Amino acid sequence: EDLGANAESARASVERTAEVIDFESSVFGDYPFEAQGGVATVGIGFALENQTRPVYDTAFFRRGANTSVVSHELAHQWFGDSVAVQSWRNIWLHEGFATYASYLWSEHVGEGTAQEVAQYYYDLHPADDPFWQFIVASPGAGNEFNGAVYDRGGMTLQALRNKIGDDAFFTLLKTWTSEHRYGNATIEQFVALAEKVSGQPLYDFSWVVGLVAGFLVYLALSMRTNEEATSGANSSSRVGPAAVDG
Repeated sequence: EDLGANAESARASVERTAEVIDFESSVFGDYPFEAQGGVATVGIGFALENQTRPVYDTAFFRRGANTSVVSHELAHQWFGDSVAVQSWRNIWLHEGFATYASYLWSEHVGEGTAQEVAQYYYDLHPADDPFWQFIVASPGAGNEFNGAVYDRGGMTLQALRNKIGDDAFFTLLKTWTSEHRYGNATIEQFVALAEKVSGQPLYDFSWVVGLVAGFLVYLALSMRTNEEATSGANSSSRVGPAAVDG
């Protein structure tokens, strides 16, 4: 197939599949399948996490090599293909985790830490943006792939990492993919496991409620810059959604 003008950059990106899988295996646990690869094509308009063989529209590579989308789709081998949601309400467990995988990949290759990437997406949305009111934990029919499911999902995981610390957070990711390998799971099960691994009560913590109604106070604090946090500046924090009851 003729991949057109983006052929070289598409090939350069997809050929790094093994490298990305090696990295993600170190974070998420053993790769859940025997085969691996990827397919680039033209005209489909999306990337999709087909089991062992994600497919990518070459438009993703029109600006050059793009391993971010590769890291996202390959993360779905763990979060979506191996551990699948019990119902569409739980779709954040697929897309939020795959989005966060691209943050971690960015950190791994020196293009920006996961915190910096999360901060970037956080800062794109003012406090009154409807983005913060979207109900990520119950998006409703036709809204399962709303951008908030991806971006707020990724930011939620960074907020959780900030809350429980790296050791507990990365233990949690490996435990989750191991305990639910080749099965189905729910948001409630993830929260319960996060509490068990971290030894901290998290159901009342705003990162959980934030899935339902916004990111509330903790995410606002965790995503602020260190300078803002130490100065006590509150003007830029997204506390508006805190008034919304999940």
